[in-house]
Amino acid sequence: MPVPVSASGGHGSHGPTLFDKIKLGAIMGTSVGLCIGFLFGGYNLLKHGAGPNGFVRSLGQYMLGSAATFGFFMAIGTAIRTETDSVAMKEFARMRAAPVVLEMQRRRKGGRYGWD
Repeated sequence: MPVPVSASGGHGSHGPTLFDKIKLGAIMGTSVGLCIGFLFGGYNLLKHGAGPNGFVRSLGQYMLGSAATFGFFMAIGTAIRTETDSVAMKEFARMRAAPVVLEMQRRRKGGRYGWD
């Protein structure tokens, strides 16, 4: 039976790199920060007024400040969370490997000991 080839051209599956994970964390944090900045900034502007900068510029400042903060910390948190040592990675790869045929099963199929 032929082995399926992954989309990248190699055999087996490879996960995203650390840089890809950091990028994804930053994007997720930025999107959450934009939403939180919109909600809290909009509430603050409705409660206290826009001031000299106007409504749109003040709301944009809230949103960008919140997005930058959330994105930065989410990227750092993702990088810290995905750091692993090589021992753990080797153990994970060993656990994900194909199951090993037990010696007793191989002997039964071969018929060396007269069990068939």
